Amino acid sequence: NVVYTYYGGLTLTPAVTCSLATANYYFGGKQIAKFNGSTVTYAGSDRLGSFGKYYPWGQEKPSATTNGTEKFTGYFRDAETGLDYAVNRYHQPGMGRFLSADPYMASGGPGDPGSWNRYAYVGGDPIKYTDRSGRERDDCGDDWMTDPSLSGPCDGGWGWGGGGGGGGGGGNPLLGADPNWQTPGQRSLKVQLWDAAIAAALAAEQAKQQGGQSGYRYVAYLQVTGDCYQKQLYGSSSVVRVRTYQAYDEFGNVYADPNLTITEHNYVQYGSLSAYGSTWHVDANGDFVDYLSKGSGPDTTEYQQFTASNSSGLNFFSNAPVMVFDPLNYSSASPGGQYFGTLGITLNQSTVFINGTDGKVNGQLNYCK
Repeated sequence: NVVYTYYGGLTLTPAVTCSLATANYYFGGKQIAKFNGSTVTYAGSDRLGSFGKYYPWGQEKPSATTNGTEKFTGYFRDAETGLDYAVNRYHQPGMGRFLSADPYMASGGPGDPGSWNRYAYVGGDPIKYTDRSGRERDDCGDDWMTDPSLSGPCDGGWGWGGGGGGGGGGGNPLLGADPNWQTPGQRSLKVQLWDAAIAAALAAEQAKQQGGQSGYRYVAYLQVTGDCYQKQLYGSSSVVRVRTYQAYDEFGNVYADPNLTITEHNYVQYGSLSAYGSTWHVDANGDFVDYLSKGSGPDTTEYQQFTASNSSGLNFFSNAPVMVFDPLNYSSASPGGQYFGTLGITLNQSTVFINGTDGKVNGQLNYCK
């Protein structure tokens, strides 16, 4: 309750008071926690963004639970009707159909005969795709790391380390497959926990500013400012993809501080990486460069994350999780680029895929100038 005190000592208590009964917490467009009026519970979703277990077309298994919350692919399931709210129309669980036609009149095309059915859900493939807006099939899927047409996994998140991942050679110890990053469920959970850690770090750093440390700066994100391939001296060498990152603070300014260091952390799903344990000091422009190659090792899939540290007094922070903004990795939903907590990387002889993109131009290696 709020008590108002007026001149003369008169106090009045408002007749109407408000309190927060329930709330959902989101990060990067994905729900990560729920508030039930007294406690916050972290809410982990599966590969498709679903909360709970479902048959392919959205029916709960083994039996239905209480509606009025997020369920199949993150849709809010209406308590009164049992329908899934898909922003622009409603989805009927178990039927694979929307209750109204696709609002885009030209959604059908001869290249995909199934698209002429403007009521169908994700073109009849609910195992691989989602449609979070009710307007178009999301360009995501389980093969996002090797299929350039897919922007990422359908849970909306992304999946510690050296040189971005040089393969065997150099006499460095090898990082083998991590048993905690093998199954889709494991990877989805790890990615979501990291996203939650990023959100918690940002909240803690914002609290420092609001607590009187007005001059405090932190790393809000790392932006990809360069992405190309290094020319190899020998045709048999594995390709090397070169990524330049620039650190930005919470005000959108370049974070060029000689005390600022960025550390990468890599988890191997299969294959192996040469463990360099890379930590970079950003240069005068706030930049650092990451080189990614399988080297002489086997084809490898890894998950890469970044932390930031600053050893200076006022701006001190240590191993704060940070996100990556990639303006070149765009989708219909995010035409200006996307934010990622985790980078999923596949390294083979001729290509390095990062979150589903190969960094090539018209199918050809984009060599660094």
